[in-house]
Amino acid sequence: MTDKYINTTDRLTSNTNMVSNVNFAKRKHTNYRSSRNVSTTQLTVSANGTRKSRKTRKRNKDHPGSISELPPIKNNPIQTRCMRYVGTITSSTEFRVADMTTILLAVTSGSTSAIKLFEAVLIRSVAITCLPAADTNAGTFAFTWVGEREPDTVETMFYSLGQPDRWVFKPPPGSLAGFWVTQDTSETTNSIFKLDPDNSTVKIILDLSFEYVMCDGASTTLTLSGAATFTGVAARVMPGSATDELVPVGINSVTS
Repeated sequence: MTDKYINTTDRLTSNTNMVSNVNFAKRKHTNYRSSRNVSTTQLTVSANGTRKSRKTRKRNKDHPGSISELPPIKNNPIQTRCMRYVGTITSSTEFRVADMTTILLAVTSGSTSAIKLFEAVLIRSVAITCLPAADTNAGTFAFTWVGEREPDTVETMFYSLGQPDRWVFKPPPGSLAGFWVTQDTSETTNSIFKLDPDNSTVKIILDLSFEYVMCDGASTTLTLSGAATFTGVAARVMPGSATDELVPVGINSVTS
């Protein structure tokens, strides 16, 4: 009897402890859920500045997207580019509106015509490095922005073999270079800027930085001075005259 009583008591004690453990686990789980909900609510308040209900949080979780209008895109965005040219200048040389809109062309091998790729161009800057053609030469070099609403802006530079400085010019207000030029304009022969050496032959490196918009429709063609020997994109020799030519660097070139 004693042994049975003791065993019964042990079992009662064991059951009591089990119930206590279960109750403790339930309380702990309840407290954990409560603390988790409070933490979620606090984070929501601090992040968004407003208190959201539990039902709202569940709906947002099931549907994370939001309704909005279809955003517009630019099919023909404004792009930037810099072209480098090298050559020799012996006399006053003009860069015209037509020269800007024919910087890059699409050519076909064997064809004497090219397709203009630019619809509009805006000059950002022109950088020039001058070197005398002979070791003993030195002199001055004039750079002119042609005025549209204001008088021309002339900058004079001194150059020598021992001082191959680089000058950077940006279009001043009121100059023709301060406006977008297009291939449809009637002022294609108007000058944008000029280069004037002082009666001596000058080797020149010209960096032309500009913005442009590609042709998104029918484009006009340009007649070349000779048939193209390749198919693809080419840069036009600037400014295109037979006496003073600046040849583009790093890309196939054609002459018109």
